[in-house]
Amino acid sequence: MLSYGMKSKTLVLVVLLLVTAFLLTQAIASHAALAGAFAVNNPVPTLTSITPSSATTGSDLIPLMLSDGTPAVKDAVHGIPATLTGTPTTATLLGVTAPVISPSAYASCSFPTASLGITPGMPISMIFAVNTSWAGDDGQFHIICMDRNEVNGISNGFEMVKEYYYVNGRCLDYVMVAVWGGEVGSPYKMTIIPVDATNWAANTTHIIVAAVDADNNQRIFLDGVEGFEATEVSGGSYARETALGTSMYFGIHDDGQLPIDGRILGAVYRGLLTNSEIASISTMTNWTTLP
Repeated sequence: MLSYGMKSKTLVLVVLLLVTAFLLTQAIASHAALAGAFAVNNPVPTLTSITPSSATTGSDLIPLMLSDGTPAVKDAVHGIPATLTGTPTTATLLGVTAPVISPSAYASCSFPTASLGITPGMPISMIFAVNTSWAGDDGQFHIICMDRNEVNGISNGFEMVKEYYYVNGRCLDYVMVAVWGGEVGSPYKMTIIPVDATNWAANTTHIIVAAVDADNNQRIFLDGVEGFEATEVSGGSYARETALGTSMYFGIHDDGQLPIDGRILGAVYRGLLTNSEIASISTMTNWTTLP
């Protein structure tokens, strides 16, 4: 027969075990909820605004650049051919023909910034469709687009990139848009969407939509799912760019590094896409349906 003291100790032990089991259950449930926060090709886009933004009306959109979807690889708005290097390689993407950017295919693809009518600090919307052989958790950088001006160590520009960070030994991969103005180094204000092997599948078409207003408020969507905002703490004013480079690059860094390693189509608009336009674009199945 147990003494009173032993009964008390046993009761305390049982209570501690029950509490531990409860907390473990809650932790697992919370982890599962977080893991499902970003859907795969979500058919009903999440369109909750994450930052204050300027008024967005589709009638204000002015197309500045649109991949023409032919082997010629040119801008359909102005008829400007891309500057290409490497081995000519194309593949079908959203019902049209897209260049393949990789070390074994087109090594570089760019368009003249000024000729497209892209000017520093303007409200801008960008749409890219990509299909890659890699999944989202490959732990590599891949440039989607970029336009950079750097003079005497002062940098201005914007880019869209699949990037990664190692945090506590874990590789976190995400798609982001970054904008910076008059900065030394890279103190970007950026909006990011975490992506992993589940969310960014290999050999699958993914659609990225980004909009940045004149005050550097940003929105970005991956397959219709909106990202959350994160700003680096390295300093800087997080201002819009006051200068741009001579060329806008698709699928490659302006120094020839970090290729997308896949097929890519792009479009650029002056003005900000509306929620309904973003929802429609995020689920499009043919590139020719763009506004």
